Amino acid sequence: MDVSLSRRQALAGLAASVVPLPAWSATPRTDPEWVRALLTTLHPGLYRYQTPAEFEGRYARFARAWQASPAIEQRTLALARLLGPIRCGHTHINPYNQTDATIVRLTGGRALLPFRFRWLRQRMIVTGDLLGAGIQPGTEVLTIDGRPVATLLAALLPLARADGSNDDKRRALMGIAGRDQYEEFDLYQPLLWPLRRSVRLKLRYPAGKVETRTVATIDRTARLAARVKAPERDGTDPQWAIEQRGATAILTMDNWALYDSRWNWRGWLDAQMTRIASNGTRGLVIDLRANEGGQDCGDVILSRLARLPLPAEPMQRLVRFQEVPADLRGPLDTWDKSFVSLGKGAPAAAGGYFRLAPADSGGSDVIAPLAPRFDGKVVVLISSTNSSATFQFAQRIKDAGLATLVGEPTGGNRRGINGGAYFFVRLPDSGLEFDLPLIGYFPEKPQPDAGIRPDVMVPVTASAIAEGRDEALEKALRIVA
Repeated sequence: MDVSLSRRQALAGLAASVVPLPAWSATPRTDPEWVRALLTTLHPGLYRYQTPAEFEGRYARFARAWQASPAIEQRTLALARLLGPIRCGHTHINPYNQTDATIVRLTGGRALLPFRFRWLRQRMIVTGDLLGAGIQPGTEVLTIDGRPVATLLAALLPLARADGSNDDKRRALMGIAGRDQYEEFDLYQPLLWPLRRSVRLKLRYPAGKVETRTVATIDRTARLAARVKAPERDGTDPQWAIEQRGATAILTMDNWALYDSRWNWRGWLDAQMTRIASNGTRGLVIDLRANEGGQDCGDVILSRLARLPLPAEPMQRLVRFQEVPADLRGPLDTWDKSFVSLGKGAPAAAGGYFRLAPADSGGSDVIAPLAPRFDGKVVVLISSTNSSATFQFAQRIKDAGLATLVGEPTGGNRRGINGGAYFFVRLPDSGLEFDLPLIGYFPEKPQPDAGIRPDVMVPVTASAIAEGRDEALEKALRIVA
């Protein structure tokens, strides 16, 4: 079931092909009124984690904040604070879908931190020094211009897109990994507490020394120049890598958002699985830790691991509308005009929903085994980055007992997510865009408000970062040996 079409990588390709829906009515509305009307009419998960009364209270605060300041920075924060409590990984202000003028206004001229980092709970741990300032990996940043980093994190987390109570996913999104064109931390941190040409940092080095230093900040051009280089998306070169270490193969898949790729990923993956199933490989490590989701590429792997057909976990597919009201279509873009009548003919369900048929849910409801089968030991490395397709892959692996999951809990949520089809809402007055998912996926039985836990927990530590050690991979290699 592919429910990840609004993921950042996917939308980078889809944005160029969206088609506007006709504005059937010139009904006058302010931007806040558009937001309320569209969310309450169309969003399938608006009340999954909040009550209608709670939403109305948040909307009232949003409308007041919007009215109080016409500045794009303050309105962006106001909208993010309204969307965040929906607790949906696909409902957010999407930097890839803003107009050129809007994204320049939001990101241009901002001073940014000159290093990469990740959050280990409340701790900001440096993973890469971009300017050679001597801030070695494993260093903990304690304060930024005198503010404790925990205070900054507390302000950032409510703005992050993630499903349910999965704050591990929110922390992952608010780090700087150096892979994406737009980092959420770089979008929101300057709007909350702008930096200047230099920043004062209180640091704790790996050896324990605490020091306060002033270092130069960087701009967006420097951030982009330092990005981890990835294969060109519009080429035919492989986007993934496989390494043979004796009798063990390591398959690294950082990205399944290959909707617009000309690379034959299915043929490549099929060939690799055939090769390792036939050449004496006894162990397979699949590294998905940097993979947020995309297409259901993992179905190819599952078919080569399964002995019996693999059914998907039963999910209800619910929408809030049969047809989008004519007077709400003006601000909506999408890539498939049929979404405007997504629920047409669908029977009513409890709670004001309409139930879609299981067919056309994307992905494979049942995965059939395919020969040659790989019957060696398999480990899948997972992390809080995993959402949508990679979350579902981890869940299927765990439910069927096909591999050992190693690492940290995934993103996503076992209570279901929202996705499958989307409108891109462009607010007429401000020009801001946000993504609006249309299908709610709800499990048939109660589930915990959490991601998928690994079978073997190997948390990332500051000491491992400092030493350049990949403890999860080391553990995986020992398991499959």
